[in-house]
Amino acid sequence: MKVKNFIYLPFCLFIGTSVAGALPEIPEPFKYGVGGIENGKIYIGLGSLGNNWYMIDTNQSEKKWTKIAQWPTVPREQTTT
Repeated sequence: MKVKNFIYLPFCLFIGTSVAGALPEIPEPFKYGVGGIENGKIYIGLGSLGNNWYMIDTNQSEKKWTKIAQWPTVPREQTTT
């Protein structure tokens, strides 16, 4: 049984990474923030970005990070989604 679990895990990791593609660099250094994806749009913000949020639409042929609305209160670090 352990052999099946061992084989299954790398197979799942391979499938997950096989659909990954290269994205342009984030406009600012990014750590301790938060991110999420919905309908092919990736959102990142807070942490070292301060109150800033960025979005990239992976469905577009030209992929570029766009600065969107700022967080309305004090900057946050180590947030979760």
